[in-house]
Amino acid sequence: MIQLAERFIRALKTEGIVIAIMKSLRYFKLAIMRNLACDIKCELPQSIVLPHPTGIVLGSSCELGENIIIRQNVTIGGIGGGDRTGKKPTIKDNVEIGAGACILGDISIGKNAVIGANSVVINDVSDNVTVAGAPAKQISKSRKRTI
Repeated sequence: MIQLAERFIRALKTEGIVIAIMKSLRYFKLAIMRNLACDIKCELPQSIVLPHPTGIVLGSSCELGENIIIRQNVTIGGIGGGDRTGKKPTIKDNVEIGAGACILGDISIGKNAVIGANSVVINDVSDNVTVAGAPAKQISKSRKRTI
């Protein structure tokens, strides 16, 4: 909503009220359409951040912590039998997940972890590390992220 207000004020100053309203309504419509493109079945914490909420698939049984950033085209879910097997990913607090990443199976992503773009995570990830690749491997220790 803040972005919508900023865009409206900027357009109002440069182009007048009518154009500002039209541009704001167009932006709001696009934002709603993008959000509806998400196939999300699990409960989301209030603090989750979805900078580009398109193509995100979250299995219904995955568990999400607080202050998680999930970028576009991310898949988080079970392997094989899907969520019916009870095997689900658990993502702890302050995790950042790069675009196109897949987090699959009964695994845990530790606090303050960073998952690189297009990574395929099929094993547990420790706290405070960065992983990348397919399959994902630890590439460095992460610094603690505060929000």
